[in-house]
Amino acid sequence: MTPDQLLDRLAAVRIDRSHGGRAPHKPLMLLLALARVGLGPESRLIPYETADARFKELWEDFGRPGARPRVEYPFGRLRNDDGLWEIPEESQLSTGRGEDLRVGEAKGLGITGGFRQDVHDLLSSDADLVSRAARRILTEHFPPSIHQDILEAVRLAAGPSSHGLDEPMPRRGRKVREY
Repeated sequence: MTPDQLLDRLAAVRIDRSHGGRAPHKPLMLLLALARVGLGPESRLIPYETADARFKELWEDFGRPGARPRVEYPFGRLRNDDGLWEIPEESQLSTGRGEDLRVGEAKGLGITGGFRQDVHDLLSSDADLVSRAARRILTEHFPPSIHQDILEAVRLAAGPSSHGLDEPMPRRGRKVREY
């Protein structure tokens, strides 16, 4: 896969457009995963429970008003988006690729998920590609007025190597905007 193909795949990630709006579950999860790229190969896979905690914090500020933060949606459904994401423990799950994860099962099995190895390797080899990928996701799925806020929230504003998913985010006021 080339950098341009990766950027195109990230831009083409399918999102839920029902209920009169856009659900940014997958874009937020992808941005969280991008923040981990610079932390090294051992950070490629995100423990479900870690993703759950961070995702809920992000959802408070950038999620769709009135919608619940359901990390099982992007964590599991990203497997269906053109070879970007994997769950190594997938064979242990009682649900198939087209079905949503069961929260209790995901936690009980201690599943992990993240960019496929080839995607992670491509991103790891080019810090500029991480920034371009983040900008592409933001441009496709969020209004420009909140791009910088999202980058700071996922800790990508200063570059991928200095930020991580495991660090708690500072508490911030709700910044939900209609989009």
